[in-house]
Amino acid sequence: FRVFEAAHISEHLDKAFARRHRLRCMELGLTSYDLTNTSTVKASDIEPYNAERTFIRHIDKSVLDISFEMFVYNDIVTLIDHSPDQQMAIEIEHPALRAMMRQLFDAMWQLGKDVKIQK
Repeated sequence: FRVFEAAHISEHLDKAFARRHRLRCMELGLTSYDLTNTSTVKASDIEPYNAERTFIRHIDKSVLDISFEMFVYNDIVTLIDHSPDQQMAIEIEHPALRAMMRQLFDAMWQLGKDVKIQK
């Protein structure tokens, strides 16, 4: 799955839930591609994770300011706003929209720089 990431899931939701979510992703063998404005990532902030299936790239805010989260997977685009005053989530199942958003993500991914996960 591809994520325009405003912050790690553990910053938005309960840390125990975030841990269970990451474990489930590992059990399913999912690969995540996270595009973020954050230039450093600590392993302790995203544990557990599979280094062979977790890829993170930094993109400068001047290119794309990621203040709203978007997940792209299967034929689904999920939009999430975690801000306290406007929390919302929308899941749209639409193959053409997913294809277009995947192209947009992949273009932005190419502009990003790999982020090394710090121990």
